[in-house]
Amino acid sequence: MKVNKSDKDAIVNAWKQVNAKDMANKIGNLGKAFKVADLAIKVEKIREKSIEGYNTGNWGPLLLEVESWIIGGVVAGVAISLFGAVLSFLPISGLAVTALGVIGIMTISYLSSFIDANRVS
Repeated sequence: MKVNKSDKDAIVNAWKQVNAKDMANKIGNLGKAFKVADLAIKVEKIREKSIEGYNTGNWGPLLLEVESWIIGGVVAGVAISLFGAVLSFLPISGLAVTALGVIGIMTISYLSSFIDANRVS
C-alpha cells in the first residue's frame, strides 16, 4: 500500500494523539452509568410492585418481576456459555472468532432483554 509522505506523517501523528488509557476509562465510566441506570429502573419496578402488593395483597407481580430478572440472567449466561463452546470448535482465525464472539454476545444480550414479567407469567 502506497501512502504519501505527508499522509503518512499525518496518520502517524494521529495515532500518537490517541490516548487509549483515557478512552478505556471513559468507556468504563459509561458502562458504570448504564449499570446505575439499570439499577434505578429495577428499584422503581420493585417500588411500584411493592406498593401494589401492600395495597391489594397481590404479591404476584412483584414475584414475577424478580423471577424474570433471575430467568433472564440465567438464560443469558447459559446461552453465552454454549455460544462460546460452539465458537471454540469452529476452525476460524482469531480475528474472525473475536468478531463472531462480539456479535453473538450482543445478540444474546439483546434477545435476553425481552424476558420480562409478562413473558415469565
